[in-house]
Amino acid sequence: MIDNASRQKFFVAVSDCLEKRGFSTHITEEGKLAVRNEKIPGTVKLLCVVEGNGVMYCSSSDLKNVFKKKLLEEVMECIEEAVPKEKSRSSSRKHSSEERTRD
Repeated sequence: MIDNASRQKFFVAVSDCLEKRGFSTHITEEGKLAVRNEKIPGTVKLLCVVEGNGVMYCSSSDLKNVFKKKLLEEVMECIEEAVPKEKSRSSSRKHSSEERTRD
């Protein structure tokens, strides 16, 4: 379980990154980060929702749409940038050690 301070810090980092890329964000009543983009055609501009642990929820049909898939990839890049570097390094070390044991 993630504490509120860590979740808030994560959401701020993701939001800052996304706003630089033309997205808008807000916190939902459920405590998740809703991501919107005005470039999306139609009246519903919601692209996805991100939880405090970095899990992103979106419509599977959006992954088939080339335009929306590119936007979702940008959101994933911002999530990746916001993840603390220690976690990224330790997981990459784990993967590289697993690769060595497979050889």
